[in-house]
Amino acid sequence: MIEFIEHIEEYSNYWFSSFSKIVPEERWGNKTHAKEYMIKYWLNEQEYQDVWKPIQDKVFSGRDGLPNQVFNQSLELIAMIGC
Repeated sequence: MIEFIEHIEEYSNYWFSSFSKIVPEERWGNKTHAKEYMIKYWLNEQEYQDVWKPIQDKVFSGRDGLPNQVFNQSLELIAMIGC
């Protein structure tokens, strides 16, 4: 079984699909399109642990989050207002 099939089943439900602003209404719940997307972008657990988790641990402190500092202290945080 493909890891993401349960996600497709859950999120193909109209309740979730109806909140999409980028997917046209006629494609809501289209499991074929969802599967194609997930095949292209799914990150499996092993790749996450081997490649991306070490990078994540270098950037984030692992604390609960705001108002606590979420980035490791070796990094600088520059807060800016966006336009």
